[in-house]
Order: sequence, then structure tokens, then C-alpha cells
Amino acid sequence: MKKSDIAVLISVGELVKELERYEEKHWDWNVEISTDVPVGEDEDLPCIIIGMQLDGEGNLRIEIEEEWAGGGDYHIDELLGRLQDFDPRTKVYLAGGGLLFSLDNHGGIFAESGDDDDALNCYATVFGEYEREPTGWLSESEKREQAENARKMARKERMETIALAALTAVIFFGLCYNVYALAVHSVRHAFWENIGGVVLCAFLLVICGLTLYYSKEKQ
Repeated sequence: MKKSDIAVLISVGELVKELERYEEKHWDWNVEISTDVPVGEDEDLPCIIIGMQLDGEGNLRIEIEEEWAGGGDYHIDELLGRLQDFDPRTKVYLAGGGLLFSLDNHGGIFAESGDDDDALNCYATVFGEYEREPTGWLSESEKREQAENARKMARKERMETIALAALTAVIFFGLCYNVYALAVHSVRHAFWENIGGVVLCAFLLVICGLTLYYSKEKQ
């Protein structure tokens, strides 16, 4: 992060001081963030805090995503408790959807919501980008996509298992037929053909059986 970027960031101490103004009366209010560039697919939804950690440069990176479940994961009291684990001089920025944001502190960082949703609002301005990497936090759209992919994969695996089971049954029938033909000395096929059929069917039966077994173990 460039020095010019760090210069526009507020500190943990500033953030704590602002939050303490609302702690006594509104300790259980959720904290929501409005951004000048949408983090998710819905431009009308504010963002919520889903986690925080120090980055490689010692700045506090607060992860955000668009609100989708009717409230943030951090209310004022929880956020204050978490922020007190960091040095007050530590610079703070937000990260979400591949974008980096700084909190606007002109005229105060937070404002009470005009609605009846018991929320404390703040505004963030984009100042950079980052390459999105798996963090363990998933947005609602990512969760839906992941669940749909899991259903498709499970459906595909079930169909493959059914097809393999059917093939195994056919091979088993072929093995039984060739064994029976050998037992009654059928003249419809040469003796060596029945022996070859028994060996081939037995081999294929073992392969199919092992495939079925390990597919079940994988599931």
C-alpha cells in the first residue's frame, strides 16, 4: 500500500472514539457501511463487517460484504471489543469484492439510521483494488453457487454410480452364463470361448467392484 493511501486512512483510535459515542444507548445496534462503488451485485444493499485482521504492513484490514441476512455480524459493543485488541495508532481500511475502501471521517464517521432498523451507518470511498483470494468468508451469491455446484456434482455421482451398478450386473450375468456353459458343456460356443468369457467377466467384475467400493468411500 502506498504512503499516500495510508495518509487518508483513519486510525483504530479514531474509530474507537467515534463508536464510544453510541456505546451506552445503542450498544446492540449493527454497524453498516455504504460504499461509493458496489461490493456485490446489488447496488442498493449496504455492507456488513464479516471479519478483521492485520495485513502484512501492520494495517488493520476489515473484511466486508453486501448485507443479505438482515443485519451485520458485528454490533457496536462487539466491534469495540474487537478493536481494542489493536494498537490505537494502527491504520484502518476496508476490503470487499476486490476493492479497498477508506472510511470517510469528514464531519464524523458514523450517523444513526433514519429507519427503524437499529443500525449505525458510515460511508466508505474506494481507493484501490486487490486480487481476490479464498479467505473463508463467502458472500450469499457465492454460497448459492457453491450449493448448486455441490447438488450438480452429487447428482452426477449418483447417475455414474447407477450406471456402474447396472454394468456390474450385466458383467455378473455374463460370468454366470459362461460358468453355466462350461458346466453343461454347451456346444453353442467353443470350450476356449467360455473360458475366455469367464476370465474376462471376472476381471471386469473386479474392476467394477473396486470402482464402486472406492466411489462409496469417497462419498
